[in-house]
Amino acid sequence: MGSLLSPPPTSPEVPPEWQRHVEWINVLSQNLMAAANDLRPVQARGNLETMMRRQLELRREETSNLHEKCDALSTRLGELRTSVQKMLTGSQLLQDASRTTTTLGQNAVSEVGQSDVLKWAEEV
Repeated sequence: MGSLLSPPPTSPEVPPEWQRHVEWINVLSQNLMAAANDLRPVQARGNLETMMRRQLELRREETSNLHEKCDALSTRLGELRTSVQKMLTGSQLLQDASRTTTTLGQNAVSEVGQSDVLKWAEEV
């Protein structure tokens, strides 16, 4: 502030003090911009590393979820196969039992039919 209130210089070769302060501020701002520009690649690399780590974590989570889902589906598929096998063995037992019953029933019907036919023949 003192350089602004001081009287003008008497010789034109000597620059005023305020001009030296302005030049110093100009150099300081240029150095700050250069430092910021030098820092940008480091900052970009850090951001890229963070982003890639996050992507890797997301992919690992997705892979883990897929493995869990596959395990659950495999378990469910095994349960379904077991239940189908039980149903097939149960239906085979039922079919065997119904065949036996049907065979017995057909024999009974045929025996009744033959005896009825004989009685009818004697009556006629």
